[in-house]
Amino acid sequence: MVFKVREYQHIMDGTTREDSTRNEDGFTDTRATLRGEHRAESVDKLRQPRRHQVQFIDQAKLLLHTAGKTQPEKARIMTGLMLLELAIIADSYGENIFDVIAKDLKATKPSEKSKSYQGSTYFRCLLVNIGLKPENPLDYEDYRLLIGKAKNFICSHVYVEGASLNGFKKEHAFSKIEELSIDTYLHMCTTVSSEADHRITTRNVLKHAEELRKDEELRKAEELSKKSGASTSWGFRLWSSPVPQAPTTESEKRNESEATEEHKAQAEQSVSTQYQ
Repeated sequence: MVFKVREYQHIMDGTTREDSTRNEDGFTDTRATLRGEHRAESVDKLRQPRRHQVQFIDQAKLLLHTAGKTQPEKARIMTGLMLLELAIIADSYGENIFDVIAKDLKATKPSEKSKSYQGSTYFRCLLVNIGLKPENPLDYEDYRLLIGKAKNFICSHVYVEGASLNGFKKEHAFSKIEELSIDTYLHMCTTVSSEADHRITTRNVLKHAEELRKDEELRKAEELSKKSGASTSWGFRLWSSPVPQAPTTESEKRNESEATEEHKAQAEQSVSTQYQ
């Protein structure tokens, strides 16, 4: 994973500095923020859809408390559930969770943020709760893993014996939450997982094509280098062959003349010998 999951306790209750001031909020802080914004005495007084969304996380927390899972596993499941609600909120604004989070993490001004970020306090709070920040982004494999954890967790509590083939329980762990559509949550899990798979494949196809292009360029460069080297070697041998030099000094001219006369005398003697 590229994304570093926060500790479960930090996701739920936040972290504090040594001087006891708040560092990064947890879900407990998010609940308080929403109650203040909605002027609600309790979570069940929040306006919909925030009411059932917060109640969903509250119920998941209770279920995880009795599930006998390790803290790291609980952290991954809860992160996946919150990421799922982020996807649902983004969809309500007509946005895609992948593009929204990528945009929000790159933005340097509030006006550059997504509609989901600007319009939803809950959206902004959940980003903090799960620890999403520019230096701790999600890659597509992270989406697939975390949403997969969320889906498996939901299925284990809403299907008979946890198996989708058996259908929904008549009464399941989330059925008493007013206006909560569990099938909407499950459909969103499928949508996000499928989109993550598609983006992973597309990314790898493009990466492979780029690697092949670079390999081809390297091969052509090596061939050109070999041809250039062979041509240079042939030219060097051609130009480095010894070329007869004309005599320049009087001594050299005299020696050449004497050699010529000697050669002529030897030739005449040879001819004379043949006809004797």
